[in-house]
Amino acid sequence: MLPPETPDNPLRSTTDVSTLLSESINQVRRGQLDPRVANAVGYLASILLNALAQGPVEERLSRVEATLGLGGNTRKELATHADPNATSSN
Repeated sequence: MLPPETPDNPLRSTTDVSTLLSESINQVRRGQLDPRVANAVGYLASILLNALAQGPVEERLSRVEATLGLGGNTRKELATHADPNATSSN
């Protein structure tokens, strides 16, 4: 277990997450980190990597929607804009 005064790792990029995982792997190998803790770190890192990847996609989509004047519309409304003959059935 890490001492309570251990500073937080800023995990803002895939590089930061890779560094954390590299350090954790080596700590497990040296017996400094319990494999169960490393497993939790790996699991959480996976979730964080997905979130980091999703952020830029959402930003790009928002810009495209704003450019097309479609920001905030539902998928059904977007389909209607794409095909004016479309009906809104459930």
